[in-house]
Amino acid sequence: MYWSFQGHQIDERSMSDNINYKLGSFLISQPDFFYFTMDILITCKKRTDNNRIYDINRMQQRLKALAIADKTVKANTDYFLKLFLEYNDNKINKGKLLDYIVYKIGPYKLNSEGLNRISECKIAINGELCSDMDFDVAFYVFTKHHNLHEDNVLYAEVIECKIDINTFIHSPPSKKNSFSDDAKKKLEVINVINQKKRNYDSIFFYFATCRRNIESCRQVLKANGYDFVRILSCDDLCEMLEKFLK
Repeated sequence: MYWSFQGHQIDERSMSDNINYKLGSFLISQPDFFYFTMDILITCKKRTDNNRIYDINRMQQRLKALAIADKTVKANTDYFLKLFLEYNDNKINKGKLLDYIVYKIGPYKLNSEGLNRISECKIAINGELCSDMDFDVAFYVFTKHHNLHEDNVLYAEVIECKIDINTFIHSPPSKKNSFSDDAKKKLEVINVINQKKRNYDSIFFYFATCRRNIESCRQVLKANGYDFVRILSCDDLCEMLEKFLK
């Protein structure tokens, strides 16, 4: 087989005490909190000891205002605050929250029927890994093309999750470069995979983020020859959640 994927499915049964799982599951089940949380992850962040934490006072003020107009939010405010305070511990790998949410509510456009979904995905071509680096989430399926004898035609979405895309793609670009070191490495791997993609394969690359305004980041990607990489904004994630809940 030309393509192969290495990674793992998330075992939710083993994650009952994992805060990223608990908060992520709550947000998926309570869409009234979903958009609010995506927004505060961007607007209420602050840094302490080189780790991202959130300004709880600012968040509580915004939550209080939202609860006045939304009975569902008001009824679940205490539980949400309990979860968020646990998530706000500076020892928590906060990026895993978005990884889990995207894994659960994706894919973005592909038909989810029969799809494989894996976390921490590495991609191999003819048995050789494209890179030791992995992507946060991938959805894929192999089909047979009606005009070809090939039975391993690939349809896939490969998604890298960044709570704030601006830490990954510098917008406006810094004086030195447009991308973080991590972004450069991921984009190099994406470029290799895209160049080796066969004409009848469909592989879509995405960066998922909680940020709403991502147009300048899109322009940076385009200016550097990565216009085939799409950014999934907060609004796109909300669209994915609505589709998931139907």
